[in-house]
Amino acid sequence: MSLFKRLKNIIRSNVNSKESTYANDFGPEINFENFRPTFEDEEFVERVEQAFEKKANPDSNSVEHEYYANLELPYGAGFDEIKAAYKRLLKKYHPDKFYGNPKKLEIAQEVVKKLNIAYNYFEQKYNNQ
Repeated sequence: MSLFKRLKNIIRSNVNSKESTYANDFGPEINFENFRPTFEDEEFVERVEQAFEKKANPDSNSVEHEYYANLELPYGAGFDEIKAAYKRLLKKYHPDKFYGNPKKLEIAQEVVKKLNIAYNYFEQKYNNQ
């Protein structure tokens, strides 16, 4: 079961329980049985779920799966997609954006290191073929 499905089930069980304050706050006119959390990018959620499912496959290369997950891509994405994701994420998490906040700066540096390692791996893989 994927991470998002687990979260959805936890939220449903908490919202639908009789002791829940949510049901009392919102009143009986809301049907919590069909409650589904919304995400801004449904395509991203599907790709993450696919990445989790692929990562659970014991026959697969776990290092590549980790690199695809770091780049927020489904397993088997092409080099053009990898390059675009790398650039997008590097712009988003570049440490220079978090210069004033030491905690965020440290986290951004770790994220960028992981992105660089993943991108260098795929760059070598696709250039050698």
